[in-house]
Amino acid sequence: MNREWLNDRTRFVERTISRLGRGALDYTPCPSSSAERVLEAGVLFLLSFDPRLRGPGSSGAGGVVLHLIKRSASVAQAGDLSCPGGILDPRRDRLGADLLRLSRVIRGAAGTELRRRDPVTRRRIRLFLANALRESWEEVRLRPRRVRFLGALPPYGLLLLKRRIYPVVGLLDGTWRPRINSEVERIVHIPLHAFFLPSNYAWFDFSMPGPTPNRGDMPAEFPCLVHREPDGRREILWGATFNITMSFLDRVFDFRRPAIDPGRVVRRTLPTEYLHGRRSSRPESGLSP
Repeated sequence: MNREWLNDRTRFVERTISRLGRGALDYTPCPSSSAERVLEAGVLFLLSFDPRLRGPGSSGAGGVVLHLIKRSASVAQAGDLSCPGGILDPRRDRLGADLLRLSRVIRGAAGTELRRRDPVTRRRIRLFLANALRESWEEVRLRPRRVRFLGALPPYGLLLLKRRIYPVVGLLDGTWRPRINSEVERIVHIPLHAFFLPSNYAWFDFSMPGPTPNRGDMPAEFPCLVHREPDGRREILWGATFNITMSFLDRVFDFRRPAIDPGRVVRRTLPTEYLHGRRSSRPESGLSP
């Protein structure tokens, strides 16, 4: 993989739009009559280009950054890193999808690629883009007009919760002054070049106090990325958001996760309220594995 793509905004955008636009997608609606109803949620895989950033071994200036939220103690999966987003609100998000036709969120080559999709997939992508943008405004005050749509990623089904996540990829266009709500502890910014360094990967092993929920066919350990913040804080990216990121890197850069040393393990005890949060005023996206 040519890492210089991460240091050239124009080439990165062109490649991302082309690769995502031609990738297979299954955006078929989940059956609503099922006895075990699956909730659908849109999330925004938010990227930006920082002209001050340089990846290891790169000759160009600038680089791509992934922006994630760290979930607060008041919601499910507290402490996890996730994309901004949440459960679909059919009435509001259908209206938002209609309004997207009048905005400049979908434009240029990405709009051309979207129009190549079949009508059902095209409508569903717009719906979950509107869903993700609405949630991003509510959670971190990201204005929809500051986002440029680049494409969509395959949906991701959760193991512990009956959720189906629809990730849409957006590029921050201009400036943004985040203002977080009670569901967000803070925003975490990870340079995309960090995912190409094998030394950043580890295995994540979690336990929960009290009765352990049935983990079914889940593995004992999950691959994760260990990210060091400039102030020394360590953040662990694992589960659904880790896998969504791997899906993006695979589609755009043909990247495969490197082998992880079996002895490199991060262990963590999750809080008792991890699955449901301290309050449940509205359904959350729930990005557990």
